[in-house]
Amino acid sequence: MAIINRNESSWIPVIIGSETLTKVAVQSAAEFLGARIPMTSNARQTPRDAGVGAALAANGDAYSGENITDDVVTLKTFKWTGSVGLTDEDLHDAPQNIVAVRAAGFLRTYNVTFDNAVFGVTGAQSDTVANGRPYESVYNAVLTADSGASYTASANYASSASIAGTGGYATLNTWLSVYETSDYFDPDRSFIVAHPSLKAELRGVVDKNGRPIFDDMVQGTVNGYVDEASSRDVPNLFGCPLFFSKGAKTAAAATNAPGGNPLLIVGNRDHLLVGYNSSYGTSADPAGRIVEQPNADVSLMMFRSRRAFHVGFPQAFSVLEVTS
Repeated sequence: MAIINRNESSWIPVIIGSETLTKVAVQSAAEFLGARIPMTSNARQTPRDAGVGAALAANGDAYSGENITDDVVTLKTFKWTGSVGLTDEDLHDAPQNIVAVRAAGFLRTYNVTFDNAVFGVTGAQSDTVANGRPYESVYNAVLTADSGASYTASANYASSASIAGTGGYATLNTWLSVYETSDYFDPDRSFIVAHPSLKAELRGVVDKNGRPIFDDMVQGTVNGYVDEASSRDVPNLFGCPLFFSKGAKTAAAATNAPGGNPLLIVGNRDHLLVGYNSSYGTSADPAGRIVEQPNADVSLMMFRSRRAFHVGFPQAFSVLEVTS
């Protein structure tokens, strides 16, 4: 049966009044960490500073000068959607439960898929929806030359078959130092995102004295990007708050079940640019509505989230791909 759109139901945020949804929604590392850029159109350009030099001068000398050419990065919004049928019996027997369960199911899928699009998709950005590459991911950005940022391809990328043991310590130390020695390192804005499959290897990483460097117990609280309104308790790695995301794996197209190599990404969250369209909800949670279907005791629960993403400067990140 064809779906007929109805106008009498307005879009409402499914997050309201549900503790379960609040917990599920923050599982997206990109949504929580990303610098929120308000969008009122399909695309928005964000200026990127090229910097200004400094030089010594004697008294009375003319000021040194240079022609600076700033460039921009363009954020493009794409719509993520989902829907599920709700029978009249389910709605009347336990309306809050069934709505919460279905909404939580969508949010789990959305959060992982969005993180995968942001962190792990391997190909270049494509405007063709079917290609599943709506954004240039962090992974692709560090592998690709960026003349506007004076960035050389793969300069901030490394790969390793393993990160366990003392050899893993040296690998991790080198990977982190690439970011720490850049012009974009800020200890107060730094974060690490890793795939959960790397937890076991991280527990086995030891320093030169044979001491484990990672304890997955909570070691600090990190505030959300928007108005510092939310917070998460997370462990640390090398002094950086550590977030685990199932989306932090390589994949040819964005998916909630990436099957590629697990990733470790360290970076400055101010360069993790997440654009959102206010008409689709300003919170980090998708919105949903329930529309009655004609000639059947079935309602359609629909979900949507309209998001954009772009890396600020590639040098603001360092990516380690574990290939074992």
